[in-house]
Amino acid sequence: MAIPNSEYWQARFEQLHNAQIDKSSDFFKYVEQMYRQAIADIEKDTARWYMRLAANNDTNLRGAKKLLKANELEEFKWTLNQYIKKAKENGISADWSRQLENASAKYHISRLDALKLQVQQHLEYLYGNYLDGMYEAVRDTYQDSFYNTAYELQKGFKTGFEVGRIDEKTLEKIIAKPWAADELNFSDRLWKDKTKLINTLQNELVQALIRGTPQDKVVRSFADKMNVSLGQAGRLIATETAYFATLAEKESMEKLGTKQYEILATLDRRTSDICRHLDGKVFNVSDFQSGITAPPFHCWCRSCIIPHVKKLTGSKRAARGDDGKTYYIDGSMKYNDWKQVFVDKSMTIGEWRKANNKSNLTELVKIVSNINIEECDKDDIIDIGKQVCELFKLEEKIGNKDALKEVFSNFREMGGELLPEQWARGSNKITKQQLSEAFSYYPKAWVDYLTDSGKKLYTLITNRGFFTEGAAMANGKYYATKFPDYKTGYVSIHMNGMRKTTPYHEIGHYVEYFNKNALRISKEFLKARTKNEKSKQLREILFDPRYATNETTKPDDFVSPYIGKDYPDSSEVLSMGLELIFEPTKQLKKVEFINGEYKPIYATIKDDKEFLYLIIGLILKA
Repeated sequence: MAIPNSEYWQARFEQLHNAQIDKSSDFFKYVEQMYRQAIADIEKDTARWYMRLAANNDTNLRGAKKLLKANELEEFKWTLNQYIKKAKENGISADWSRQLENASAKYHISRLDALKLQVQQHLEYLYGNYLDGMYEAVRDTYQDSFYNTAYELQKGFKTGFEVGRIDEKTLEKIIAKPWAADELNFSDRLWKDKTKLINTLQNELVQALIRGTPQDKVVRSFADKMNVSLGQAGRLIATETAYFATLAEKESMEKLGTKQYEILATLDRRTSDICRHLDGKVFNVSDFQSGITAPPFHCWCRSCIIPHVKKLTGSKRAARGDDGKTYYIDGSMKYNDWKQVFVDKSMTIGEWRKANNKSNLTELVKIVSNINIEECDKDDIIDIGKQVCELFKLEEKIGNKDALKEVFSNFREMGGELLPEQWARGSNKITKQQLSEAFSYYPKAWVDYLTDSGKKLYTLITNRGFFTEGAAMANGKYYATKFPDYKTGYVSIHMNGMRKTTPYHEIGHYVEYFNKNALRISKEFLKARTKNEKSKQLREILFDPRYATNETTKPDDFVSPYIGKDYPDSSEVLSMGLELIFEPTKQLKKVEFINGEYKPIYATIKDDKEFLYLIIGLILKA
């Protein structure tokens, strides 16, 4: 199995990292909305407060320090009760809830203290929701990055095995652990910002009263300070998200046996000097240190890490399944399915395969039905053949005619049967039986060719099987003139009655005779595969004098040189392909002179995937 190169990992992990950046951007938009609401609420309360001061001509610090009147105090206590209820419902800090309850118990409160409490309430509510959202965001970031990294590694190496779920206690410790030089975790930084903002706005209010600043300027100043805080929130969200994403990627790589990682910087005009210089640097996982050997290296850092691996090794955490097996991961396995199978264990690999095949089959049936054989080319036929082959693992079903028929029946009606009157009088019973069996495993449309043309099928015993137009004698040299329309009313398939492969083979010629598009595609295939080749005698290639001197071929690297046999108006492509799928035998590919001896080299249709896919595609559409 080929080891994925650096470009593969760069593409996959850059996509993962960008997805986390997008999620953090969405969370920031949510925080921004909360900030805008807080600014509006503070503006409303400040305006109401200033109006009361103005009514008493007390818009100064001295007037603000006056106590609330009885009716104002009653109204304020009612507001405090609302704040207390909201604090309890939204899990706002116990310290702030106690401050509100203490304020509610007081009989005397100044107008200034009342406004400070209201401003602080809006900020406590803002930061309480901000912290809850941030906590969920970093949890999701860490878990998503951990599992997505495991998925990408397993998918890249096409091996799947169980990955232990992230322990909740371990996750709590990871989130709570400080990582930057200031030894603060994101919760500490957030509360530090909150305290600073509360003090800033409250001090701003007092200074405005001392200076006699008008209400509109006070509100504008508050909004400016809040916007500065919002910018800090953006930096915090981006940086913390980058940290937890990178940490989870590293942890997942380590658990899955990756020993080294590489720095991948986003190189554009915005890339910092430090990231430019570190781009492509390789570090041991054991030397991981955020901000030093791993991102984020600065605020708004967009760099990420990618695995630098030679091979995937086992690990303690990423244990194999209960049955001890490592499973092949199909390229169609999506992340959510992988997680259900290898992490959550809510679905077995067998259950996924069954459900996935059903879903993929529905889509593939649409693809196949949209292919028009009159307009398509060989590559279209090869492509659908490949998809069907891979979905149903047809290589494992070669020679199993019932299994093949069942697969192809998903795409077209299978099983043709000639009516008694469609056989020419005098046809041999043995060869009739052999051909009837072959038609029963082939598409029904192949019998319909005969029905639609009005021709009859003539079959006799002969030394070497062949197909031809008209009612031919067994020797192939003369027509059976006993039939009035012996040239136009019949087709002949004559066989020796002993070789099982012959009926499956000769029906291929029959199909190319009736379906000129099938012949066209076979010829296109031959032309592409044998470009610039010169014809050679089959008897010389295979050292077999039974082939006539005029039987020539362009052998290419076909599993049998007979596939490339030269014909003006037919080919051996479909006939050989059908034979090798339904009645497979080892084919003599060539004879080589090795160490003084002639050695026969054999092959099967599995050795030529392109040819196999072409024949499957023709079975689906011819």
